[in-house]
Amino acid sequence: MTFSPPSPARLGRRGFLGASVSTAATVACAAAPALAAPTDQQPLARHGIRRTVGVLLPESSRYPTLSAEFLAGLQVGAEASEHPPRWLPLPYGRSPQAALRQARAAVGSGAVDALAGWLPMQSARDLVPLLEANQVPFLASDTGADRLPTRLAARSPWLIAHTLGLWQSCAVLGQEAPRRWGSRALLCMGFLESGYDFPHEFRRAFEAAGGTVSAVHVSGLPDGSDEFAGLRSAWHSARADFVVGLYSGAQALRFQRQWSQLQPHSPPPVVGTLFSQGPADAVQALPRGWASVASWNAGSDACRSIAARCTPRGAGSLTDLSGPALLGFEAGQRFAQWQSNSAGVEQLALLCAAPDNGPRGVQPHDLVSGERNGTHWLRGGTPATGVATELAWATRGTPAPLGAPGCSGWATPYLVT
Repeated sequence: MTFSPPSPARLGRRGFLGASVSTAATVACAAAPALAAPTDQQPLARHGIRRTVGVLLPESSRYPTLSAEFLAGLQVGAEASEHPPRWLPLPYGRSPQAALRQARAAVGSGAVDALAGWLPMQSARDLVPLLEANQVPFLASDTGADRLPTRLAARSPWLIAHTLGLWQSCAVLGQEAPRRWGSRALLCMGFLESGYDFPHEFRRAFEAAGGTVSAVHVSGLPDGSDEFAGLRSAWHSARADFVVGLYSGAQALRFQRQWSQLQPHSPPPVVGTLFSQGPADAVQALPRGWASVASWNAGSDACRSIAARCTPRGAGSLTDLSGPALLGFEAGQRFAQWQSNSAGVEQLALLCAAPDNGPRGVQPHDLVSGERNGTHWLRGGTPATGVATELAWATRGTPAPLGAPGCSGWATPYLVT
């Protein structure tokens, strides 16, 4: 379906994506047998017994290998430590409420000394009283598809945000687009993506930089219409210089095929996120003229080295470093340092700050917004011709006023469907 400007469809917050709680993510856990329930046969850490970290793991039909990639990254990130912490998998299906129940049970029973895993801050904040009462830190990982609500900026130090900065990447894309591809854009997205902040943050930054979104197309509406109905007419009526394609999973691959059929000879530039390329293990090359933006340089030698080390640990056949594997790796690095140091404020500081040798380098922390933001990378469409270009975050400020409301509509984490 195509929407005319000035505004795309803004959908009310719903929880239908997480309406049913699925069974435990046994596939992800089976892919990492070394992460079974902790035992007492592991050696002592330098400052006492080895600590246990509960790892919240979702199930995703949109991204089936998400949990396996996160777990593999977690192990690789901590492997440099002589005595890494013990990992206790806590699979929760697709419901944030189920994740909260798992976390409360683990913390309340004293089974864990810390929490990690895949849960956005908007849901994880409900755990703050429990975390503070038990002095259990939670490093909450997520794509960062939504802006962090302003009221969370002064959150408890026991709850630590750890994201891919997806909305910031899309804002950088919007800032850069007018001078790189033109001032008129056709904004295409899946129905899933339309309920999060990151497509709207692209538009907000793009229009602030002088661009115009001449048409918006949302694919896969739940009204029974054809998935890409109206896409051809949207392109012809938009008279756009380039296309923004925000999709994920198998739908991203279907959009690539559909667009290639519509524009077989002289396709315009198409830009999106790394998730717009489809599943991490998709082997097909992106069509000519496609580009992606992310907060990490997935195809760099350093990132590919990490991806190669994740593969034998159940992450599948990764060539470039995927988002879930990256978050797992960074969390593993932080918890390895946390394990080797004494308790209290010093430990929290180690979990809050990324190591200097992390794949994303330094990510400054904005004390006002509560967000972290660093360098973003633009990559060309094919390995043969694509060269990563560093996009530094503009020092003049964020693409939207501090405290600006988000446009998100879904209550579940992005990709957890």
